[in-house]
Amino acid sequence: MSRVPRSELLSISLSGGCFGVAGGDALPPASGGRVFCTQDGWSSFREGKIETAQVVGSVVALGDDLAVAAGQTTDGSTAVWRLDNSNCQWHPADGSNVPNARLFSVAFSNKVDGWAGGDFIFLTTMDGGRTWHRGELPSPTLIRAVATRAGTSQVFVAGSSVQRQAIIYRSDNAGRTWTATSPPVAGVASVLSLSASNGTVLAGGSSSSNTSPAFLLWSSDDGSSWHPATAPAVSAVSSIATQGDQAAIAIATDLSGQEVVLTSKDAGRHWTVAQTGPLIPPGAAGSSDGTAWVTADDRVLTCGC
Repeated sequence: MSRVPRSELLSISLSGGCFGVAGGDALPPASGGRVFCTQDGWSSFREGKIETAQVVGSVVALGDDLAVAAGQTTDGSTAVWRLDNSNCQWHPADGSNVPNARLFSVAFSNKVDGWAGGDFIFLTTMDGGRTWHRGELPSPTLIRAVATRAGTSQVFVAGSSVQRQAIIYRSDNAGRTWTATSPPVAGVASVLSLSASNGTVLAGGSSSSNTSPAFLLWSSDDGSSWHPATAPAVSAVSSIATQGDQAAIAIATDLSGQEVVLTSKDAGRHWTVAQTGPLIPPGAAGSSDGTAWVTADDRVLTCGC
């Protein structure tokens, strides 16, 4: 377990088993975005510096010493930052600033092509995150999650429509065209995860009704159809990640307000509680080669390198 300086970690990503990045924001009385880098699977870490960051909500490790982070600046604009060195020194990307908005998710299909989404904002890059341009979806969307299937041209975007109906888009050609699906829930689809190869897509989010629990969904046909998962009732789902083609992990909040870790062994069809707080606050789950990493406030719980 690694403990980072007083921070709430919101996102974690590893590449190749050893190199990884994590991002979030500082805990009071400090403020501002925080980002950390590791070269040994979180046995140790180095804190990075992003002077203009208010919050770093999403990170993705692309390879040795190469990563991208997305979030919001101290002046309330969207921003993307890029890492290309071993010193955890981050640099702002061109074209990523949109006033009065925040980016919640960033994802890449390879080391070149990437997408980021947030408050009715959708950005794309084709040069490894150095420059970003406005992208287009079929309709205005409050984006909360972007995910890709490695080694393919598939991109998924999840969020909600203006009418607060959960919506998930899929592109099979690296974002040139999109197909929309409407899961059978009213609310916001806020987390996504894709299996490595078998067409499984997992999604979760919050209901638009204060009396209804959050939802977990699964699809076995690349998001063409969606089915509700069998799971304990939860009020929120903060992260979800596949581990290979069958196993998955999610972090959620149960109806009593306790944070729980949920696990699935059948590609998201059924979920059980693996651990209950208070040691597991809202965080994020990441996976690589069947191994899971979980951020818990200022801790990274990991199996190591």
